[in-house]
Amino acid sequence: MNSTNGTESDTEEYLFSAGTYKLLACTIGTIGILGFCNNVLILVLYCKFKSLRTPTNLFLLNKSVSDLLVSVFGVSFTFVSCVKRRWVWDSATCVWDGFSNSLFGIVSIMTLTVLAYERYIRVVHAKVIDFTWSWRAITYIWLYSLAWTGAPLLGWNRYTLEKHQLGCSVDWASKDPNDASFILLFFLGCLFVPVGMMAYCYGHIFYTIRMLRCIQDLQTVQIIKVLRYEKKVAKMFFVMISAFLICWIPYAVVSLLVTYGYKDIVTPTVSVVPSFVARSSTAYNPMIYFFMSRKFRLCLLQLLCARLVRLQRSIKNRPLANAERPIRPIVMSQKDGDRPKKKVTFNTSSIVFIITSDDTEQLDVSSRSSTARASSESYRIERDTFGELKVPNDKYYGAQTVRSTMNFKIGGVTERMPVIAGKLDDHFPLVVWQTGSGTQTNMNVNEVISNRAIEMLGGKLGSKDPVHPNDHVNKSQSSNDTFPTAMHIAAAKEVHEVLLPGLQTLHDALDGKAKEFKDIIKIGRTHTQDAVPLSLGQEFSGYVQQVKYSMLRIKSAMPRVYELAAGGTAVGTGLNTRVGFAEKVAARVSELTGLPFVTAPNKFEALAAHDALVELSGAMNTVACSLMKIANDIRFLGSGPRSGLGELILPENEPGSSIMPGKVNPTQCEAITMVAAQVMGNNVAVTVGGSNGHFELNVFKPMIIKNVLNSAKLLGDASVSFTENCVVGIEANTERINKLMNESLMLVTALNPHIGYDKAAKIAKTAHKDGSTLKETAIKLGYLTSEQFDQWVKPQDMLGPK
Repeated sequence: MNSTNGTESDTEEYLFSAGTYKLLACTIGTIGILGFCNNVLILVLYCKFKSLRTPTNLFLLNKSVSDLLVSVFGVSFTFVSCVKRRWVWDSATCVWDGFSNSLFGIVSIMTLTVLAYERYIRVVHAKVIDFTWSWRAITYIWLYSLAWTGAPLLGWNRYTLEKHQLGCSVDWASKDPNDASFILLFFLGCLFVPVGMMAYCYGHIFYTIRMLRCIQDLQTVQIIKVLRYEKKVAKMFFVMISAFLICWIPYAVVSLLVTYGYKDIVTPTVSVVPSFVARSSTAYNPMIYFFMSRKFRLCLLQLLCARLVRLQRSIKNRPLANAERPIRPIVMSQKDGDRPKKKVTFNTSSIVFIITSDDTEQLDVSSRSSTARASSESYRIERDTFGELKVPNDKYYGAQTVRSTMNFKIGGVTERMPVIAGKLDDHFPLVVWQTGSGTQTNMNVNEVISNRAIEMLGGKLGSKDPVHPNDHVNKSQSSNDTFPTAMHIAAAKEVHEVLLPGLQTLHDALDGKAKEFKDIIKIGRTHTQDAVPLSLGQEFSGYVQQVKYSMLRIKSAMPRVYELAAGGTAVGTGLNTRVGFAEKVAARVSELTGLPFVTAPNKFEALAAHDALVELSGAMNTVACSLMKIANDIRFLGSGPRSGLGELILPENEPGSSIMPGKVNPTQCEAITMVAAQVMGNNVAVTVGGSNGHFELNVFKPMIIKNVLNSAKLLGDASVSFTENCVVGIEANTERINKLMNESLMLVTALNPHIGYDKAAKIAKTAHKDGSTLKETAIKLGYLTSEQFDQWVKPQDMLGPK
């Protein structure tokens, strides 16, 4: 599609009519504006709404960034050229135009390829990616794209004007073998291979879905997991890929025609249309998100509503009368069966219940706090099935919560079920130590949701009208299935957001030290006594492997944690629910969290036992054992500074004694060993709790989840603290290491193959008794010469098999 290596037209004759240039300018300008606005909107939504910030959506963000850059850099020069009816820029601008359009185009198609692969491993292999995986993949995408687009800058092909002379690209028409080889490999690496990978991935995805439809035994687990949420997401990405290829294939075909010598049939008109169609791909992707992703639609609506509410407030700008109750500006559906929805969210350290999404909650802070303005000494009268109770006017909870606070005065405020980010914290006063099913907390949530909805609708708190805590919010559900569902979601979120990232941080730091210390040879120790040499790097590699196995153990326990009890209701039969309810709940939770939650295949087991959390706690107990060993080793190796082993120099973080000046202690090692001890204790409690599933219900639920979450958070936080304040600053005391190694009697082990065990033992015992060196003793006993000792006793040769 190229005409010349120059950057200006060689003739005053225009390639198109004035009207055509105006039409082209209008078209490319519209594409640029739509692409800019739509992709900026995607960036705003991603940054503003936490629910959109998932590892998968990070790829959508990456594509929006590349499309946004095309809208800015890839459209501007072409638009001006359309207005001026010729290319008016210099050669450097032409190179930049060709480079930037190629770079951002390759980034887009490679991002779509990675998205197809992500769907493939998720649907076919049931594996979930994390942010580390996503960031690494995005880095590779940009490096790969830069490699291809940077090649013409280094002389492998070049950037030049296209035949329509409104933009630049690589030189498709060049017959130079060097340039032709680039074109061939460029199409192979940036079009055919990515398209082939996408076809392979989606072929397997649709095949897997089709096969699962035929397997009746998997209907309650895999079909919901794949055919519902995963199928919808895969379909959206498939539409994105198809639309992208529809726009870019014509341009690729025309470029190939030019490459293979058919440039005579590629007129300026034939070349400009595919070029503009290809660039239009930057504008429609956000539209696909909004049409096909309910999550994006909801976030967009929330964003627009928030703007509208702020505008209304700025216009209104007057104080409210005392008798006025602020009514939240929302629209409630009046269809039969519609009811306020209960959303359960989880903090990184506890179970959390909130009323609405974070974003809609921000719409009207004043309405949330209106009741709180009432005096804390005033009460309203509410009833439960046992009678009337006084409920503080400034609280959203109701009679059942108040009665529970009267019956379970155990532990105080520190034992409460905390609420995410402290939101509505005062409205959830119940402690962990309550009924073993968590019923009181479930009703606490139901009452808060009910009264919050009543307040939003302008009703009277505590009236249970128009939203009843049992009839509408609880809606025939049971604490027996909702509470264990919350337990599993909370545990999974804590593991993925705190524990595994913390262990990964520690693993990476220890691995760095193992590589740093690989050439430092030291004496080994068994039974706390001298042993044969090893490298300090080898010693640390053992710690690295322990942490690696720790992460694998945690991950291996997660498939059972991903099974949700929701839908089992009271005893596991699903009484009072509708067919498909359990599957829909699991699919929706999976969509919200980005984790592969599924409905439990057997609800009786899910309610009556908590073996999954016992298993997870056991895995964390093993992690605690590993961290205890690692921390103690590092602490002892760093003992001293003059009277201990002193092989490691640990970071000095704070004073260590109130009476001994200058003393510094290994505080991080001590802290993580205490954490390990606490986790071991937590595991005992979880083990006892898990064993108390009597008949159709386990009644240790609050205690179990309290300890599981506590263990996960402690281990995750302690791993990060230990890494940042100790591991990364560890240094090897090579002088001390060399001294201890050279004085060790166990180097005599190297002589076993040459003089036998008995003679080697006599050398060691004699040297120890006389206080002489091994070499001196061996020569004195006449077992070998000085040259033989130096040849056979080399610590660096004792680090592995020969």
